[in-house]
Amino acid sequence: MIEHIYNVNMIERSENMYKNPLQVYILWHKEFKEGVELASYLFKKLNRDPDNINYIDIGIPIHFRNMIHDEQDIQYNNSEKTAIVILIDDNMVVDKKWEDYITGIINTQDIQSKILLYPVAINDNSFHFHEELKGKNYIRLTDIEQWESVFKCTENLKENIEFKRELLLSELSHEFACELYNCQDGDKREPLKLFLSHTKADGVQVTKRLKRYIEAFSKSKTFFDANDIEIGQEFWGIIEKNIKKSFLVIIHSDKYTNSAWCRKEVLYAKKENRPVMVINSIEKEEMRSFPYMANIRTIRLVEKSSFIEFYHVITEIYREALRHEYNDLKIRGFKNKENMIAKTLVNKPELLDFHNGNIKDYDKILYPDPPLSQEELDLLDKNKLYHTPLTYYVTNKKALKSKKICFSISEASEEQKDLKFYALKDIMCELIRYILYFGGSIYYGGALKYNNKGNFNLLKAIIDVLETYKKTNENSKDIRVYNFIAYPLTEEISVNDKAKYKNLIKFQECIPNGYPTKLDSSEIEDIKQVKSLEHLQKWSVSLTEMRKKLISEIDLVIIMGGKVTGYKGKYPGVLEEFLIASDMKKPIYLLGGFGGAAKEIIRMIKGNDSNVFEEEKQFNGNNHFYRELYEKDIYMKYHEICKKIKGKAYSLFNNGLTTEENDILFSSEDAQEIIELIIKGIQSLGKSSM
Repeated sequence: MIEHIYNVNMIERSENMYKNPLQVYILWHKEFKEGVELASYLFKKLNRDPDNINYIDIGIPIHFRNMIHDEQDIQYNNSEKTAIVILIDDNMVVDKKWEDYITGIINTQDIQSKILLYPVAINDNSFHFHEELKGKNYIRLTDIEQWESVFKCTENLKENIEFKRELLLSELSHEFACELYNCQDGDKREPLKLFLSHTKADGVQVTKRLKRYIEAFSKSKTFFDANDIEIGQEFWGIIEKNIKKSFLVIIHSDKYTNSAWCRKEVLYAKKENRPVMVINSIEKEEMRSFPYMANIRTIRLVEKSSFIEFYHVITEIYREALRHEYNDLKIRGFKNKENMIAKTLVNKPELLDFHNGNIKDYDKILYPDPPLSQEELDLLDKNKLYHTPLTYYVTNKKALKSKKICFSISEASEEQKDLKFYALKDIMCELIRYILYFGGSIYYGGALKYNNKGNFNLLKAIIDVLETYKKTNENSKDIRVYNFIAYPLTEEISVNDKAKYKNLIKFQECIPNGYPTKLDSSEIEDIKQVKSLEHLQKWSVSLTEMRKKLISEIDLVIIMGGKVTGYKGKYPGVLEEFLIASDMKKPIYLLGGFGGAAKEIIRMIKGNDSNVFEEEKQFNGNNHFYRELYEKDIYMKYHEICKKIKGKAYSLFNNGLTTEENDILFSSEDAQEIIELIIKGIQSLGKSSM
């Protein structure tokens, strides 16, 4: 079993296929309860926050591993560099399987130049874990207590869980940023250079304190003022030289924009496409805001701010440096792969860009996802084409217009939820964004709002996207979301909800003939809790009818995740929707990287037996009435289902993708890669039908 996890070639990618500059794997022992909290926090800060779909994020693919079942492989070939963050607690220290696992990673000599190992000491015992890691410089969450005396903190840092998370994030962001900034210099590694732009009139004290903390916490170099310029050197020439290779940190005090030098520094940094961040330190007022300090990250900090607030700003500086360099490498790599002639920008296009550099010589502008909303694009030069990597693949913004796209999804098992929940939320939000952006409609069976762990509100994500891109498509006033709801959940949709979402959602209530249309709350609760075989029969009939009606109306289905036990229908919902879509010959896009039923279906398609979809496992994992329902009412038994799926030809997916591309969909957790392939497949189907 263990040797399988070191297979670095599980999915071979063609040489011309684009690879991300960096991906991150976060490893922790399943008994380390704080591990999932730290990992989820890092996911939101280094990749995306699925609960805030309109935030500007870094977008680094993040993967979780905690030795649950077969979730152990690390796919190094997906990126140029793979960072492996090991959260070492007492459970990991004494677990021989984990020692063997890390040994396997360390011994992959043929790709060692691609692996970046970051052991994290949760406590002092962490240093006893593995002999091969003793030469590594750990990220130490054990040193927090010392800082209280060194920096005379009034806060209790040791007991501050949020500060511990931020410390880990800060260290990793700094290390990743340094690695990416220096990735083209071979073995040469230089520290980050921060240009602290401030005015002597009133910004000195905040800047000095910030400088002191930066130099205490990292090897970053700071350019502060005239004292950093040698006697006799030409002043502006040295400033230009330093800005060209630095991150410009603007300490925006009351009198900052009164300084011509400060304004020149801002304009020059933007002209050179350098990372810029504004620290808002205004105490009273600013007489005139400088319009060219917009379109960049801004954070609040004043002289009386606490140590924790200063540390948070330093962390965000490192995060912004990482965002800038990661997306710069990603955008330039994408341009080279596609042989595009385009001007690349790391930030969203703005009017100032058309006065800087040689942008006027390009017809195409390439910038990171997500795309700008139409009202911003309307302000820019209309003679140019504006692309993100994902919008570039679509020849027009109406590519998915009138396409009815179904999501078949549910959370995986409780065991896998820690590993896959955030990744599943992330891909759902990104699919929603681009399906609606390109004019498609979303069809979904089940409740649109989730209140489970993580508080994922699917409806909120849909509303946020529609609000952002409502001017992008000419059918923006049409209903774009169709929610199919099975009995008895139909009884739980209030009149208030129907009125509230009248212009957004069309509710399709699926009530089998002969079922009562009005139930009191106690009856609904009894059926939901499945207190009898009759209740389970009602559920199974209603869910099957809803799924058949849903699949019959859509153009294609995207399948991911899915419970394998603990369901109320005849079969796991994702499995049943796959079978129905397959019988109806609907195009199917199977995403296996998020575990659950979808991954088990893929195992069978690959010719393997299923140890999940077998009768005894299903009897033991479901309501005690399920065995009786299965024997009485279910016409296709699990061994027949497995026989039907096993070795299924890829061409039967009818999804416009090659075998190699489907194989990538089967394992990928990278939202951009998945969406790119789905869009490509849909466009191929459109061309073949002409």
